Amino acid sequence: MAKALDVSTNTVGAWVKRGCPVQEQGRPGKPYTFDLAAVVSWLTDRPAAAGSEAEAEDAASYRAERAALMRVRRQAAELEYQRQRRAVVDRAKAKRLIHEIGQALAKPWAQWPARVYAEIAAELQADGARVHQVLDRHVHRHLEDLARAPVLSTVDGSVLSPGESGGSDGNE
Repeated sequence: MAKALDVSTNTVGAWVKRGCPVQEQGRPGKPYTFDLAAVVSWLTDRPAAAGSEAEAEDAASYRAERAALMRVRRQAAELEYQRQRRAVVDRAKAKRLIHEIGQALAKPWAQWPARVYAEIAAELQADGARVHQVLDRHVHRHLEDLARAPVLSTVDGSVLSPGESGGSDGNE
């Protein structure tokens, strides 16, 4: 949470003490988990630190909280702007589209030996069935190699392959 809101872990600890919503309590070796939307809502709905002495020490922390909230709002607005410009795409949709394109391109190649083997066999004066068998084997082997080849390097450095599944399927 500290990293997402660009504040110190001490600030997050102070928030928790003051009632910040926590998804799962932390313990030694296991950090707290938070729902970012709930925390942002909590930060937004909190009243400003008043002038009493007890709250005066929280004023710096409150300013840091407000600055973090403004950063989150700016980031959310920028993300929404990028989404509207279609600069941000849904990873699951993109992977599905890559897979569909790969299948659409592979299908004609898989059918190609059946369409051309007779011509090739006649030109080579070879057994048609044998030419069909050899072409089919080589085309399918090549298509299998293509299916295993990395096709898209992502911003975070990971590589997607057409048969890949899993990963984070949100907007990225």
